Amino acid sequence: MGEGVSTRQRHCVFCAIVAGRVPASIVYRDRATLAFMDVNPVRPGHVLVIPTAHRAQIWDLAEAESAAVYRPLPGLALALKAAMAADAVTIFSLNGKAAGQTVFHLHVHLVPVHAGDPLLRRRGRRVTFRLVQGRASRARLDALAGRIRACLFQPLTLAAHRDKFASGLRRSRRRGARGA
Repeated sequence: MGEGVSTRQRHCVFCAIVAGRVPASIVYRDRATLAFMDVNPVRPGHVLVIPTAHRAQIWDLAEAESAAVYRPLPGLALALKAAMAADAVTIFSLNGKAAGQTVFHLHVHLVPVHAGDPLLRRRGRRVTFRLVQGRASRARLDALAGRIRACLFQPLTLAAHRDKFASGLRRSRRRGARGA
């Protein structure tokens, strides 16, 4: 590592993944962002999205860095949903030790959710998240990353998905107006 690299960056596992010193099952990469499979997934298909520059928490990002990290999230979430045949995708980030952050390099979690096995449970005013980490083999993670990548670059773009959703919404509104 060259000058200007902090001790924290030298010991940051996510910085090591960005630099290629630690293996990872890569889903997506651009100049400012890296998405890869979580080695301790709470569900199969659990993806982490990070800035390639070391930033510990969300408030450490410059505005352009924030935009770069969040820009690919809709497409990644859509690809993850398709690849895992999920009903939804939960997206969250833990910022700071008190929030439960254990790797101090900003990361956004994308977790596929199936209707019969929700992450979030509600009982009256009580809301709980059920997050239990497991382990996955590198071969399994690589296979899942490949499935997600294949969906990421499908002809059904996010814009087409939005158009499909909007046309379905228009149809349901027309049916609702006729039934009223």
